[in-house]
Amino acid sequence: MGKYQSTQNLKKAIGGGESFYGKATAIVIHDEVEYLYNDISVRVSYNAGYMQLDLFVIWEDDSKQVPYKQLDLHGSYNTTFQSFEFFNGTLRWIDGNNVILLNIHK
Repeated sequence: MGKYQSTQNLKKAIGGGESFYGKATAIVIHDEVEYLYNDISVRVSYNAGYMQLDLFVIWEDDSKQVPYKQLDLHGSYNTTFQSFEFFNGTLRWIDGNNVILLNIHK
């Protein structure tokens, strides 16, 4: 998938536009084990310097879950290096050995 399609999919996930700040629920599949992160903050913004959308995830908002660094997750992603898929209201991408499924609360 190309950068254009990845950008379009991220835009669909946030309801159109190039910016968003709100809450989401994420499922992280790590080594075939699922981790549910509830009510985490996400921010999407357009990065003009790199002509990409940046996605920031505050995993720490769910303090009941495994620390994100323990799963080798990151706090920021973008449409240049990640291929975002969007299907049935769920944004999906891969971060190393993790599959991330994100549902944004609108």
